[in-house]
Amino acid sequence: GVNAKWPLRKLYENTFGEEPSEDTPWQAIADRLYASYDQTRMAPVMDLFNAGLVAYKNKQLEQMVGSFRKVLSIMPMFPRRADMAPGFFAYSELLEKENRTIDAKENLLIAWQVAEPNTPIWNQITAAHLFQQAENTRSLGLIDANRYAEVLQQNPNHADAKTWKDQATGMSR
Repeated sequence: GVNAKWPLRKLYENTFGEEPSEDTPWQAIADRLYASYDQTRMAPVMDLFNAGLVAYKNKQLEQMVGSFRKVLSIMPMFPRRADMAPGFFAYSELLEKENRTIDAKENLLIAWQVAEPNTPIWNQITAAHLFQQAENTRSLGLIDANRYAEVLQQNPNHADAKTWKDQATGMSR
């Protein structure tokens, strides 16, 4: 409180090169100092994050994943982790096309974990996960129309899910 005001004012002056005005409350001084220190602490993480975003925009998905994974290893609850979801999802889709199923599932799970729930990207990721489950069931010889219907609830434009749901529904008639 009051006893901390003078040292905070001095620290503010040393940090920003100017004295705070006399009427600035000590809480405001402390908040500005904390924000400055937090920005300095976050700078290396933000650099990695921004590098990942640039790599994503340039379709360099492996570089993007490397940057984003470093960010998450340093700061698992990174405030902008939801911005990583489209990149992890895109990488998962690429790996799926390359028949690297285990790696695709891993990146899909990361995308789902970092995505903000009930957003369009989260719905797409959830649909992809549900589709994988439906495909696993189909590989065992059972076409589960309900599972494909769940996919379509999350992503009504999922063509493969629609095809298999229609086929399963047609088979049951």
